[in-house]
Amino acid sequence: MAYQQVRELLGKLIIGYLNALRQTDLDKLNLLVGTYNNTIKSQALEDNDFFDCICDLVRVSTDSGYQPLSEYLEKSGGILYYFSERGAGIQHKVLFANKALPVIDASWGVEEKFLKRYAQRRKVPIERLSAGFGMTFKPLDTVDDKWQALEQDFYLRIHKETKAVEFDPETIPAILVKKPPILSTKSDSGSDISADDIKQMIIRIDEQNRRQKAGDTTLLHLNTRNSLIRQLRGMSNSETFDLAVTCIYYNAVTVNQHYATPENAESIFINNNKAYAKMIQLAQTLLEEQQTRAQLEAERDSLKQQLPDIQLTDYRSCFFAFDYKIDDNFLLLDAIQEYFKSKNFGIKVMAPAMGMDDLNLHRDLHQQLKQAHFWIAEISNNNLNVLYESGLLHGMGKPLILLCRMDSTEMPPFDIYSDYRCHYEVSRRGGKVRFIWLDDEMDKVMSTIKRMLPKFDTVSKWIEN
Repeated sequence: MAYQQVRELLGKLIIGYLNALRQTDLDKLNLLVGTYNNTIKSQALEDNDFFDCICDLVRVSTDSGYQPLSEYLEKSGGILYYFSERGAGIQHKVLFANKALPVIDASWGVEEKFLKRYAQRRKVPIERLSAGFGMTFKPLDTVDDKWQALEQDFYLRIHKETKAVEFDPETIPAILVKKPPILSTKSDSGSDISADDIKQMIIRIDEQNRRQKAGDTTLLHLNTRNSLIRQLRGMSNSETFDLAVTCIYYNAVTVNQHYATPENAESIFINNNKAYAKMIQLAQTLLEEQQTRAQLEAERDSLKQQLPDIQLTDYRSCFFAFDYKIDDNFLLLDAIQEYFKSKNFGIKVMAPAMGMDDLNLHRDLHQQLKQAHFWIAEISNNNLNVLYESGLLHGMGKPLILLCRMDSTEMPPFDIYSDYRCHYEVSRRGGKVRFIWLDDEMDKVMSTIKRMLPKFDTVSKWIEN
């Protein structure tokens, strides 16, 4: 009895002191309430007079930091918006702030109870927000096969139910939220509880327990507006794809929780390290390719500077490099010239073996190379002279067609695989030689040659004397 009287007396003294500070020293009152913020809120729930005295001064945690409730209500338009889902403060603040809603974090302590009491006594509207509600996630109008496949890919890799939806901000690729509870359905039998009601209740309890034990209490939402997610949608499965999926999931776990379990933390580090290592590897590969390309371009430019300034022929021409020791190649030369004639291309085939304009063989070779509009090289037996000429041709940057017999077992000792290779067969019958598939292969490349040389059609056709 005496304890209760002393308690009531102390309460009146404290309230009286706070009211006096409100009149004489408001800064000191704000400092006092801010210092003992959580304790004051807990005590205020036990005394309505004390509650009414301090409720507008206590601080609440919002997306803009700690602020008094009175200041918060000015920004929110007089409505209390809050969320109470534990361990999801960061993502809730990001999601709802993007909708221009100032949100209170009531996921700890007596915050939610205090806000409800405040709404009741101050007659203020209050609204509990949840990331799982429709106001945050917009279902897709059409979930096509690719989105369904991506949902399945995520599920197979992270063993988590996944759903493709739209939400803001689009910079966030994925959000992990709790699944809504399994709600009971209202009984049709009035206030009486039937045996079927009890059965359904037991089924719901079992399902909730199964979810809890299996860790199946959350749902991963993929943001279809996010550029990274859209890239993954059309990407084939690979190591890079697996790493991206795993990292996106664990980043969502990190944002969803104030803390991560030791297992989650280890997985986050392992998969992020793999992703970083993959990025470094790709960057190094790209750098090496750039350095190689720069070296090749420098060598090509140097080669161009060494060559004399010789104009292209005023008629359509190509240079043919081949091994003179193989008789079939001379017949191949005739076959190529006949092909150009039959197609009415008006192209002259040039080769050192067909005549020289300069007694200096090396100089004459370079002159013919430089004069020709494009080149053809027969590389079936890796003849050194042909490979040398192919290297010069490749370095000049003009279109180069490579001819190779299908029965050839030789591999070029340097990288000219980037140029188109025509494969053909040699057939002999009654002393005659035919080059099978040659015309078909040449048909494929000549349209490309014309596109690579846009002024080729304006060059005069060669007319055989």
